[in-house]
Amino acid sequence: MLRVTGATTGNDERAKDLIAFTKDKVDEIAEITSEIPDEDKPVVYCCGCGSGGGPSICRYCGSGSDIEFAGGLNVIDSTGNSQVSKEQIIEWNPDIILVHMGSPEKIGEVLSDPVLQSVNAVKNERVYSTTVGHQGRGTLGQHLIQVCYLAKLFHPDLFEDLDVEEEGNEIMEYLYGVDGIYTDLAEEYHFYKWD
Repeated sequence: MLRVTGATTGNDERAKDLIAFTKDKVDEIAEITSEIPDEDKPVVYCCGCGSGGGPSICRYCGSGSDIEFAGGLNVIDSTGNSQVSKEQIIEWNPDIILVHMGSPEKIGEVLSDPVLQSVNAVKNERVYSTTVGHQGRGTLGQHLIQVCYLAKLFHPDLFEDLDVEEEGNEIMEYLYGVDGIYTDLAEEYHFYKWD
């Protein structure tokens, strides 16, 4: 996409620069997460997208490769959206639940749902807000910052020195020329904050 955009707009060099920048950022994370054995990766369920009836926990979101790059195992190998039952979620027993654009109320609903109390993510209170869950859509910057954010959520011990807010702001400023975008997104979408 970047190559085509660069060629059609006469910005080949900027396109090459953005491709290299993107690859470097993902490689920094993947260099660590690719060494993690599958048995040490959390099982992740991403929900809350799309339309349809039922609670947001039952609306599965295909999240593209962000979960895998960040060192997680997606419950379904799919990028689509679908309705699932709470019984299916219990069967998957995810270690982490990501709620697309999860407000504190949505996250609270998941944590307090009496049917889901046996699920690892609920028992351990590992339910977090995220973006870019909907069929992998989102801007390049959103995907890059999400990979960093998820890597630290999934493996805080391996990414102890990663300052997600600082890295996120640096990425967004490099791509879009404005400082503080990640900070604003984190506030608006209720991202988890580390102390």
